[in-house]
Amino acid sequence: MDANVNFDPREDAYSKPLDQIDVSVPELYQNDIYQPYFERLRREDPVHFTADSHFGPYWSATRYKEVEPWAWARLSQRLRAIKARRAKLRPAAA
Repeated sequence: MDANVNFDPREDAYSKPLDQIDVSVPELYQNDIYQPYFERLRREDPVHFTADSHFGPYWSATRYKEVEPWAWARLSQRLRAIKARRAKLRPAAA
């Protein structure tokens, strides 16, 4: 077994600089140790940018409070687009 038995995910999550936290690392999920990283991000950086990962740069939105306004704006935008398409498809009134 090659796992580090002295590794403490909570200590790692809170000791590394925020800009080095990358929650896309598969081992966090394979080893079921992702929780402290998300806990820290929710507290200190709820909309977190990861500049360098295996998947490229990405944003993590870790709290609903930060996502909700964006989600409602996006939903409203989609509904307006649907209404506009429906209006184009309706036959002109005679």
